[in-house]
Amino acid sequence: MKYVRAITTLALTLLLLFAYTAGLAPLRSVETAAQAKKDEDNQEGRHDKSKTSSGLRERQRRGDGDKIEVILQHEGRISGPLNAFLNRNGVHARQEFRNLDSLNVELPASSLEELASYSEVRFISPRGHILLQHRPPAR
Repeated sequence: MKYVRAITTLALTLLLLFAYTAGLAPLRSVETAAQAKKDEDNQEGRHDKSKTSSGLRERQRRGDGDKIEVILQHEGRISGPLNAFLNRNGVHARQEFRNLDSLNVELPASSLEELASYSEVRFISPRGHILLQHRPPAR
């Protein structure tokens, strides 16, 4: 009798676990597809306009000044390609704010779109106007 009850309990537990996992699988595939599309867009050089403040886009469009100073907020570590961009001629990383994952960068206004195309770039704002994006707590 105890043997039948143990097998029944095990079978019901496995069935509930399978039902729970199967129910969440479609949600994960939608989220994964959206992330894959975003990664594909970033790799093809397109960038999300929401990464750049509207004031900077306006300055770039008007052609106000050759150099602009911005605050670059990034996610995690800076990749090799972004590091190469920050070290090239005409681009200067002035100051790093490690606790905020941010940099003060001076660059030609024409390079703003290229900077926004990097996947680890979270937001670019004019120096003095910082909009911190929500960041999940560290685990």
